[in-house]
Amino acid sequence: MIHVYKQTRQPVSAFEVMRIGGPNNIAPETPERFLVLWNVNAIKRSDTWHYIFDFDARDSLEMSELGKLMNGPRGKREYQNAADWAKWLGQGWRLVSESDRWLILHPLDGSSKGSASITNIRVGGGTTPMPE
Repeated sequence: MIHVYKQTRQPVSAFEVMRIGGPNNIAPETPERFLVLWNVNAIKRSDTWHYIFDFDARDSLEMSELGKLMNGPRGKREYQNAADWAKWLGQGWRLVSESDRWLILHPLDGSSKGSASITNIRVGGGTTPMPE
């Protein structure tokens, strides 16, 4: 998993790019060719939004067998290759480790999480009816 930290004054809408893939153009030290935005954590402290974007690094955009099963027999078989991650992230982001990610989400100074906290955004599709 690749973690990206970004601070902004304005909120960022990540819903339109959740579970969308794109070339790995933000983490050159990672050998996998593609990234899929898997999860977002957002915290507002004072007047600043703090975001952690969790990317799944992969060699292809093909979905796992479980993902295919969840989509049904006529559903998608791979993630859409439609994101330019460097362009979407814009300026002012950085890669962070798992431990840095945890510290950003759980400050050691005892400060509250913030006036707004959105964690573990996971976009799910509708349910697929079971075949009879």
